[in-house]
Amino acid sequence: MLLGFWTSLTVLCSKGHYITECFGNCTCFHPQVTMSEPVAVITSQNTTLVIGMAAVLLTVAVAWWHQRIQGRKKIPTKWRQVGEVSEMTIYPLKSGRGVDLKEAFCTDLGLRTIGDETTQLLDRTFLVFGSDDRTYMTAARFPKMLLITITAGSDGIVTFRAPDMPPLPYRIPDSNEDLTTSTCIVWWSEEVQTLDCGEEAATWFSKYILGKDTGARLGYYAQENPTFRRDISKVKLTAFQQHYKKLRDHDVGAYTYLSGFMLLSESTMDDLRSRLPERLRDLSHKRFRGNFIARGTIPYEEDKWDWVKVGEQAIFRTVKPCTRCIIINVDPEMAVRDPEFEPLRTLRSYRLVKTPGARDVEGVDPIMGVYLGLHFPGVVKEGDPIYVGCE
Repeated sequence: MLLGFWTSLTVLCSKGHYITECFGNCTCFHPQVTMSEPVAVITSQNTTLVIGMAAVLLTVAVAWWHQRIQGRKKIPTKWRQVGEVSEMTIYPLKSGRGVDLKEAFCTDLGLRTIGDETTQLLDRTFLVFGSDDRTYMTAARFPKMLLITITAGSDGIVTFRAPDMPPLPYRIPDSNEDLTTSTCIVWWSEEVQTLDCGEEAATWFSKYILGKDTGARLGYYAQENPTFRRDISKVKLTAFQQHYKKLRDHDVGAYTYLSGFMLLSESTMDDLRSRLPERLRDLSHKRFRGNFIARGTIPYEEDKWDWVKVGEQAIFRTVKPCTRCIIINVDPEMAVRDPEFEPLRTLRSYRLVKTPGARDVEGVDPIMGVYLGLHFPGVVKEGDPIYVGCE
């Protein structure tokens, strides 16, 4: 509207006049018409008025746009239900087997278990890294990691188990203990801090993953230590922030890929299954390692959500599509890679990022699910309604 208004006031004829009104055809544009026909011309005094009016309109437009942008940053007051939570899962050990939950608390680092009698588990707070190169280890390279389970005991004790291995009890350290802090290298050469869990744990994980006494170490995320918090602005993740403006440092989880929360819908999974070879029509959503599984939604509807509320307390904002790597080709029950590179091959045929700029960052990693950034903490339960903001 502003552009149209400004153009109507500043059309310049071939004789240098600003035409604002024409009761016929101006000879400046139509030589066949005589000059006797009236043409309104802006004088220098009126030019000042026109410029002033345009400046006012420009100011109003800028203010309106700023208000609109700021409004998008505010938590909505109106919501509509789009589905409900069918499952919730956390993965306390990165690349380990998940722990299904009936209820959980949403923290700024991710989902945490609730319970006074058992040790609390938090999503992706343990990781395994190489003792020599300090690089993190995942099921993408070592599929058998998907078979490692973790169970919570009492008094801060958790127990790791894996096929053909004795149980490994481990007491989660508190902030007062003097433990070695190591630097671990994760995505895009990002360096993160981790507490070294000691020699017994290192030997156990080395034997199971590598088949020898050394080579792997277990690290733990010290939740109370602010120096452990990851900062997107200090690593190559800034490329994501250039294209995903809603992604904040605060949204990044402990040892998650990016955000501390990931949501995927059953209907999206159903659509993918319908496109896969017959042998994979019962593909489990566990391959995609989501925290929230939503039911009752339209396939891929989550791609378009902005503000999301789960239950009556926890409020999130979608910050980025969740793009997928080769780990989804590993069967989480058998720890075996798919011989035909599925389902990644099929996803790449129709779910690549199309947005210019973001496509250059994501490459050939297809979308399946969305990352959420927490804006208001709270308790969530299986069966809770899922809402999206209406404003």
